[in-house]
Amino acid sequence: AQDGWKQGTRHGWKHVRARLDPRIGRTPLGAVDQMALKRLRAELAERYAPTTVQTTMSYARMILRAAYVSRRIGHDPTAGLREKQRRADERSNRVSPDDVPTRSEALAILAGAPERFRAAVALGFAGLRVGEVLAVTSDRVELGSRQVTMDRQVQRYAGKLQLTTPKAEKVRTVTVPGVVAFELRRHLRNRGEGLLFPNTRGGLLNRAEFYTYGWWPALEAAEVPRDRFVFHACR
Repeated sequence: AQDGWKQGTRHGWKHVRARLDPRIGRTPLGAVDQMALKRLRAELAERYAPTTVQTTMSYARMILRAAYVSRRIGHDPTAGLREKQRRADERSNRVSPDDVPTRSEALAILAGAPERFRAAVALGFAGLRVGEVLAVTSDRVELGSRQVTMDRQVQRYAGKLQLTTPKAEKVRTVTVPGVVAFELRRHLRNRGEGLLFPNTRGGLLNRAEFYTYGWWPALEAAEVPRDRFVFHACR
């Protein structure tokens, strides 16, 4: 099954396998039914965060569906398996309106961003993920039509930053608002060709550095608590 997986999926597999092996690793594929999957989910939930449980279950589903498609098992035990219902007192992983900056907050954050990263913050408000922002190069920006193409993102594999395809392989081109185009035009005039937001050595910038030198200072300048918004909430 790994032959069809992206590099990031293969890289994450070793961590997921360490969670699956003690629980269903020795169970024959044909014996894994929905009850077994529900028990797996319950056991994982006792020890791991909801996001980790969700990721682990996603891998289990991929494996079982691949086994069914390749006829190694006669039925698909994941068919009809529903997500665990969230209790009223459990925090959802979904972004709620309270997790998203208002228009005035967004403008204050943008104005407070360090000059080096103001265009990066602007692209976040245009809908780009942080990995996509850090991968943008000048040849992906068309200022005349106010368009930005996202065909790659920065991700870390085996301890090394790399350019890879965007999430779900979805290459897209967006038309950005005027304020974003303004910041891009200013940034390109000062920066020139190549990566728009490199590290100090001219290479790929990691997310931790972007948060440390770009996102958090922008929040602080806007008098917004550092833990109030994550960059992804801009989308």
